[in-house]
Amino acid sequence: MKITKEIQPIIKAFIEGKDNDFSFFLSKNQILIKFSPEDINQIEKEKKFVDQFKNKQWTKNQHYIPQFYLKLFSNSNWKIETLDKENKRILKSQSVERICSDTYFYSIETWKADMVSQILEHLFCFYENNFADIYDKLVDDILNYKTIENKELYELCTFVTISRVRWKYFRDQMKDSRNEIVEKVNLMNSNWNITRKKNNIEHIEFMSDENKIRGFSNLLFNKKIRIYISDWDRNFVTSDCCVAELVPEKHSIYWVHFMERLHYFVLAPQILIEFSDETKPWKKIKRKRIWKTEVMFYNLIRSMYWKFLYSKSKDDFIEDDYTKARTNYIELLFNRFPSKFQKDRETIEELKQYSKKIWLHYRDNNELINMATWKKTKH
Repeated sequence: MKITKEIQPIIKAFIEGKDNDFSFFLSKNQILIKFSPEDINQIEKEKKFVDQFKNKQWTKNQHYIPQFYLKLFSNSNWKIETLDKENKRILKSQSVERICSDTYFYSIETWKADMVSQILEHLFCFYENNFADIYDKLVDDILNYKTIENKELYELCTFVTISRVRWKYFRDQMKDSRNEIVEKVNLMNSNWNITRKKNNIEHIEFMSDENKIRGFSNLLFNKKIRIYISDWDRNFVTSDCCVAELVPEKHSIYWVHFMERLHYFVLAPQILIEFSDETKPWKKIKRKRIWKTEVMFYNLIRSMYWKFLYSKSKDDFIEDDYTKARTNYIELLFNRFPSKFQKDRETIEELKQYSKKIWLHYRDNNELINMATWKKTKH
């Protein structure tokens, strides 16, 4: 359902007013005269939401990562472990209710209560419930190598899409992109004075447009999909964006198309879904069981981009494991992200060459760290 700009102030005026009957409110203020029949039909669709939420306590703490999803990574006490990458520390275990949320996040203006935020909460519950209904079967089908039905796969793609567009930083990116365009337009002509938008209207319209949601779901559905299953004592971790989107580095004036991007989604602590950036024709879904070092490699990629990592166990945040993954997979990381890993690659290559001089076999990153420390003390 799309919440139009014209309807938003009507809903807001009714909620803040004293009238209890929506139809009476519309007729009293002669609102219907100003709209076409299509607009009137849309207002009627909104009426059931008005009736539902008018006398109901509103949801104040609104999550941009679904609680249903976060609970999959909590322990038996419904607590989740958090790694704060920015401050380089593991936080005290906390409830999923307290993370990845903000006060009236889906309002036109964040932190200010309005009807729009409640309608979006209701809309997202619909998508979440659809996915929750098939979740257990989907996980069972994956782990037991059963055929995954197209219906299950499409619901997965829809849930991944919703999770991506709800994301707090997706909203920030939309604002930054628009404001950048506004600044360029104003520079082109001093007579134009287009103002920056500080509210969330664009993000709200995007999220509530079912055509856009289905469009991105269709794109994901038609990507080449691989499933990785952890076969060791380490879990895949999730983050403050549960959909990891990796954009390849391209020296081009054109924006990187959605189909050229690599997407990772952790379905469960033992299951990672990869929506490939390969352009090959869509084939049967492939599954692969991987061990500890590979699991940590995918966790490392996630850790490169987001501030918080979440998991059931603090063991999934062991720094030494991430360091080994960074070293042992340096060529693969460099090929995907040349600018990010150029310096790392040069340093590791230097240590490799030094190990050959003293007849020391290169095995893992611990050995390199010890060698680097030894070199510093000698010089």
